[in-house]
Amino acid sequence: MGGEQVNSADWDRWPSSVQTINGYGPTECCIVCTGYTSEQGFTTGTIGTSIASISWVVDPKDHNRLAPLGSIGELLVEGPILARGYLNDPEKTAAVFIDDPPWLLEGWAGHDGRQGRLYKTGDLVRYNANGNLVCLGRKDSQVKLRGQRVELGEVEHHVRGCLPEAKQLAVEVVLPLGQKNHATLAAFVQLDKDTRTHNALLKEKVGGDDSMAQVVFLTRVEEELAKRLPEYMVPTVFFSLLHFPTTTSGKTDRKRLREIGASFTAQQLAEMRTSSQGPKRQPSTQAEQTMQQLWAQVLSIELENIGLDDSFFRLGGDSIAAIKLVGEARRTGLQLSVADIFRHPTLAALASLETNQCNTTIEETLPFSLLGENADVAQVRDEAAAMCSVDGSAIKDMYLCSPLQEGLMSLTAKRAGDYIMQDVLELRADVDEHAFHAAWEHVVQSTAVLRTRIVQHSEIGLLQVVVEEKMQWTESESLEEYLREDKAVSMGVGDPLARYALIKEPYDGGKRWFVWTMHHALYDGWSLPWILHAVKQVYSGAVLERQPSFNAFIQYLSQQDPEAADAYWQTALVDCEAILFPPLPSTVTQPVADTTVDYQCPPLSQSATDITTSTLVRASWAIVTSRYISSDDVVFGTTVTGRNAPIAGVEAMVGPTIATVPLRVCLQKDQTVSTLLECLQQQATEMIAHEQTGLQRIIKMGPGPQHACSFQTLLVVQPADNVLGSEDMLGEWRGHSELQDFTTYALIVQCTLAAEGVHITASFDARVVEEWVVEKMLRQFGFVMQQLAEAGEEKKVADIETTTLEDRKQLWAWNQDVPPEAERCIHDLFTEQAASRPNSPAICAWDGELTYGELDALSSKLAGHLVQLGIKPEDMVPLCFEKSMWTVVAMLAVLKAGGAFVPLDPDHPATRHEDIFRQTGAKVMIASAQHSARWTGISHQVVTVSAGSLEQLSTLANTDSLPTNLKNAAYVIFTSGSTGIPKGVVLEHGAVVTSCLGHGQAFGITNLSRVLQFASYTFDACIAEIITTLLCGGCICVPSESDRRNDLAKAISTMDVNWSFLTPSVARLLDPGLVPSLKILAIGGEQSSSADWNRWPGSDILVSKALSLALSERRSLP
Repeated sequence: MGGEQVNSADWDRWPSSVQTINGYGPTECCIVCTGYTSEQGFTTGTIGTSIASISWVVDPKDHNRLAPLGSIGELLVEGPILARGYLNDPEKTAAVFIDDPPWLLEGWAGHDGRQGRLYKTGDLVRYNANGNLVCLGRKDSQVKLRGQRVELGEVEHHVRGCLPEAKQLAVEVVLPLGQKNHATLAAFVQLDKDTRTHNALLKEKVGGDDSMAQVVFLTRVEEELAKRLPEYMVPTVFFSLLHFPTTTSGKTDRKRLREIGASFTAQQLAEMRTSSQGPKRQPSTQAEQTMQQLWAQVLSIELENIGLDDSFFRLGGDSIAAIKLVGEARRTGLQLSVADIFRHPTLAALASLETNQCNTTIEETLPFSLLGENADVAQVRDEAAAMCSVDGSAIKDMYLCSPLQEGLMSLTAKRAGDYIMQDVLELRADVDEHAFHAAWEHVVQSTAVLRTRIVQHSEIGLLQVVVEEKMQWTESESLEEYLREDKAVSMGVGDPLARYALIKEPYDGGKRWFVWTMHHALYDGWSLPWILHAVKQVYSGAVLERQPSFNAFIQYLSQQDPEAADAYWQTALVDCEAILFPPLPSTVTQPVADTTVDYQCPPLSQSATDITTSTLVRASWAIVTSRYISSDDVVFGTTVTGRNAPIAGVEAMVGPTIATVPLRVCLQKDQTVSTLLECLQQQATEMIAHEQTGLQRIIKMGPGPQHACSFQTLLVVQPADNVLGSEDMLGEWRGHSELQDFTTYALIVQCTLAAEGVHITASFDARVVEEWVVEKMLRQFGFVMQQLAEAGEEKKVADIETTTLEDRKQLWAWNQDVPPEAERCIHDLFTEQAASRPNSPAICAWDGELTYGELDALSSKLAGHLVQLGIKPEDMVPLCFEKSMWTVVAMLAVLKAGGAFVPLDPDHPATRHEDIFRQTGAKVMIASAQHSARWTGISHQVVTVSAGSLEQLSTLANTDSLPTNLKNAAYVIFTSGSTGIPKGVVLEHGAVVTSCLGHGQAFGITNLSRVLQFASYTFDACIAEIITTLLCGGCICVPSESDRRNDLAKAISTMDVNWSFLTPSVARLLDPGLVPSLKILAIGGEQSSSADWNRWPGSDILVSKALSLALSERRSLP
């Protein structure tokens, strides 16, 4: 089969013993330009590596930029198989045939650059791990519905899975009658009458042709699709067709399907669905001197190195340091906020602020006061005590949960074990066990959040309950056994959310292990070092410093303005339609980020700027992601520390102050890097006041916010001193990453900022995004970070490269050598075959048989006649034949005469033929006796070809001296142009021979092949069936038009066909038992299913998949 894409369903129809071959090639690349042989089974869209050509993947919006490995890009083909261009249309030719892109001229890493001509296929592809190309769809037919990009092939795959009884199926975007801006997703299915009656309620006929289509409801299918696909990818309407419309080449007529869909108005469908430095100025006022001292303390810089004009961020400060500065300022009595520091980063500006004196003492919030004045404390406490199974007197305080805590508890309830930390410390031999116990017990008693449980109150909602109880220790003799059993213990509503155990193994030297299990509702990454620091302080005999209670943070949240937060998020995320990365396979997929990779980015040589490293990281990830989704509108999640809150001692508070927020970045390619970074930093500053709103609230603010909160990538940025170290005075911790506890996103990227660079750790679900892709992304991420850090004032976002040096090296390793062009013309190689095998069968047709010697003689005789009629190189000769052996004779004759043949379809309208004659300037045409009479008045000279007419031809003219060369046109295939005027693709001898010999070998065409000539003459697959077969010494088998349409199996069996190239639609008509001679079946050209392949169990057939798309037959919007 050929001409349309094949999916896994088609592939799976064939037994595992069957070898499979995939191929791909637009008409402009002479039939086939990539191929793929798979012993592992079918992978949807895989089209393999280059055949007789070179494949490049570029930015879909800029062919002068290579796409990073693993990302989606447009496929460009280089090499001798390219068409000359479009006949008489230099503008369209120049738009898709390009010369010498910069990256090709430059070369890379030992690979010399070169000049080259490339064809822009318009197909979106990406590389997989082993260098094979995967075709994802058309660049110029990317469908967006309700702001979402939809791959029609993906929808078709899932519809087919829900409706296996469908004989044929297609999904298209239709424009309802009179509604050019109201695209609707429609599914077209072919069901037998019984199936339609059983599954669907017939609603209304389309037009007056009952055999054409009816609108149906497929309730069961829709319900199942809703489980597999996002709502916007579920077809709005289903059309049941008794017969699928097809083109003359045997492919599904998608244009006709769209016309059917456009028969309704949108209303009808809806009704049916009911900055340079000089000498430093020194501080002169008390406020300036105080601020200078604070900066020196926080940044660890000598006082004399800090001037009034210095920027806090240019001196090495970042958002974490800003939080620490706020804390230190409060200790001196200054009321300062992180937002103040971002807005006024210089020492002079910050010191000049009218800061209020603040209370430096940590004020206690009265127990139960945060429940509100109207709360019945006693009743609420009694209910909470019952849920916690404790005495009411043990409850010392209660207050609301933060939005983060609510979300975490909800997620744990849905999937037990999520967001629970289990850390293990191997105690040093000299650690005093009693002192260790006592230190932990003291810290737990001093830190209310470590004694907190969470309950669900019927009226108030989720409440935090601080319980006064003795710390419980568990002991065990087996670490692995305890860890396994501990993970099985729930941490839900009313349960203790922290557990502590001491493991004493009797063997292996009597090792001791401390196991600390805690729910993330009680802590965040900022809290852990403070808790451990407190334990070590007490263990060492020091007095534990007093820290603010977490209820102070809850009090702060209760004072926020919800209306202001709503307004902020609605504005920030209005009309958000960003494509989410990575996309989930279906809506029911619950990602588990259980695979981890690491990458160490070298130190960033950032220029003097107020931009923080966190801002740089966010911008870098946005740019990398944009290349993977081919969109400038990017959304991902990010965590913020929450330590910006104006609370005394918040920087030392133990508790989960972090928040997860959606971050939207709208990139502008012509924007400078510095402007982008400034905008992102301003965005972060403005977000501070609203960062604790909570995803649960944001998601309810409208379609844009709801979509943004569906992100599947979480970006975490933290300083190195917030990471749990592997060793300390008490022992050695097993390697723990906080990412291990946040596994419900498909991809989590954590950036740890340290002096030695940025350490990047990614946790991901390998079912959703492949490991090699993540590895490439991290390298690209670091590469972009380096560029942004070093970017000058004039550097633009468009100038940032995402293709790393390693990527370029790999691409050039794959694409170093362009295959050589053939050295002989088509007819010359055929003549050699004829001379070496004159008595071998060349054609076995319904209307006669010819050996190679006979075919050579007849075509030469006709060629001589054409020369006498004035045909010479570059003259174009239209051919109009029904299926016949004389078509092959005519093709070879035109080539021998030096001309280029132009296949016509007799069934096409006269106006199309007139356009083709006008464009080619043809003075001579060749037709069969059946069709010659119809060309009177259109062509100057009609040559009729038949056995009788050739016998009457005069003596041969000598064609040996004709100056035909590899650059002369061999044939022209006309496709439908976007303007409605046929567009001719001109293929030269060198391109045809190079391609035919290349794909002939790849697809197993030999001198023993008996190849079915099924494709329409106007479909370039016929070139493979005819020219490739002859150049490989095989036999062309030509059935009659009647047998081709009505009894193909009989024709295959009668002619002993062993190699065939068909569309899935046609192949489904074959009964494998009726075609025992068939050994190689090339399939492709349209979407197909596993059922297609499974129809051939136990056969020895070699199955191929080929995709040969003429522009007119590619999927596109009407």
